[in-house]
Amino acid sequence: MKTLPVALSLLLALPMLAQQFSPQPIALAPHREILIQKAPIRFVDGPSLAIALRHDVIEFVVDDSARSFVGVVIVSPSSQLAHHFTGMPPMLAGASVLGWGQGGLGGYRLLAPSAIFALGMRWYAQGLTVDAAGVRAGDVSSFVLNTANG
Repeated sequence: MKTLPVALSLLLALPMLAQQFSPQPIALAPHREILIQKAPIRFVDGPSLAIALRHDVIEFVVDDSARSFVGVVIVSPSSQLAHHFTGMPPMLAGASVLGWGQGGLGGYRLLAPSAIFALGMRWYAQGLTVDAAGVRAGDVSSFVLNTANG
């Protein structure tokens, strides 16, 4: 699959539009909590992204209706979106690819150590899928990792 590195490199180079978010705090671990927010703008037919704190790791699950796909999780300190190329969906600008891999009926699951995210800093995450139909982007979520004490 030679087009995959090209698609992933495109994900890293695109700027985006600012979005408004409303907080939904969720305490998930005894020593830390994560505040997860969903974007008010939904991508119709896009993949979903679930985020959860599991002890010292953050679990990202990209799910799509396709039976087989490459799932990608991108993160950025900015909510800016970019849509510069015809046929490419809006994606987080200035994003880094946190991980990618084979997805299927159970989705693509990525576990990232929570220590790689600065405490108290807002991060934006987006799930993407790549398959024979092309690249599809899902809703943007944001999260803030805090200590449980405040």
